[in-house]
Amino acid sequence: MSEPVEDDESLDLTVKEAFNRGVIRGQSQSNFFEFFDFIGNPFDSSFLITNQRQIVKSTRVIINKLAERIGACHKNERHLILVGPECSGRSTILKIIENFLNKGFNDNFSLYVNAQDSWSGFTTEEDGNDDHFDRIDNFQQWVKEVDFQNSRIILVDDADSFISHAVQYCNAIKLDGFKVPTFIYCITNVTYSYVINNERLSKIFGDVFWLGIREEDDIKKIILESPKNTLKSNTKHLKFFDDYSLNQIVNYSFGLPGLTSFFILSCLKTAYQASSNKIERKLIKRVADIEGFTLAKKIIDRNLNLDGTKYKILVEILRQYYIDGERAERKKIISQFSNMARSTLAYHFKDLVNENVIQQDRIGLRVYYTIQKPIRCALELIDLGLAEIETRNESDINEIVNIDQTIGDV
Repeated sequence: MSEPVEDDESLDLTVKEAFNRGVIRGQSQSNFFEFFDFIGNPFDSSFLITNQRQIVKSTRVIINKLAERIGACHKNERHLILVGPECSGRSTILKIIENFLNKGFNDNFSLYVNAQDSWSGFTTEEDGNDDHFDRIDNFQQWVKEVDFQNSRIILVDDADSFISHAVQYCNAIKLDGFKVPTFIYCITNVTYSYVINNERLSKIFGDVFWLGIREEDDIKKIILESPKNTLKSNTKHLKFFDDYSLNQIVNYSFGLPGLTSFFILSCLKTAYQASSNKIERKLIKRVADIEGFTLAKKIIDRNLNLDGTKYKILVEILRQYYIDGERAERKKIISQFSNMARSTLAYHFKDLVNENVIQQDRIGLRVYYTIQKPIRCALELIDLGLAEIETRNESDINEIVNIDQTIGDV
């Protein structure tokens, strides 16, 4: 005989209890890290700071060379632009530099700030009177909270929409008797192409530092080394990635550490949801298709026809995304192509949507466009700034043998 079915009341209770367990647990990276017995993300800056031997040699070289450039700008009382494609590891490198500068000098010598989180927009606070609120500029509030007497280096992450106001920001914190901190503005190469010819900005910046793509061997090494070094004690080693899957992840990531991390986390999450303890090729392909990696690879390999006008449309979408800090609105994009027939633009927009290069959302009468992260990265890598990145990287590689031996080998 079959088991008796629970009555309605008891089922109501179990559903409620299950829901509450889900609310308490939530869905986060910690869920699937715990499932795979990982302590944390091996690409994350906090992990690398506490596990310095996981920092590969090329990253150490970049960190030391960037720190030297920052020091030179600080000496000359100028500022620096840090340029790199999205997911090139900019945030990680900034946070690592902040940590070690503060250890080397004093606790407040270097300050990391995410401009989008700390500087953007306004907040409101109740002023003590009923139904009255003060409107507070977030940047001005940040200025009040910073100890500029000790903070000499300000590392400004995600600064694309703020760099055009760099002069105003520097002037805003000029205090009598204090040396103005050196600002490092971290931006994408798409944004850099828009600010490079700004005479007003060129007067305050002393240098530009480029972050480019990384060697595939470096990316693969991080993936292979991280499981055995981050697994909890008394847990047997699991072979998460077969050779095919590992090579595919590295290949799809274009030498960008952040994109590798994004791909791996997406794979772990998908495997966790499927209660699988192995990352197999079928799962890799599924994630690559859903998250846009497959299409991004076609763009990088020039297997997708993006003619001049289509590419200009995509760059304009990226410009709005990075510089304006908002979704790309169709009307604003069209306004940048006033000399082109609307029917021609509509044709190109339709092609880009049908090819899944851009995604279209309609809110009321307005149409917005978004681009998936891997596709944004691919478009940045085929941007003209890539030539500059490659030149800088080649120079860095030639100088590796002359770097101070204290960087060590991993």
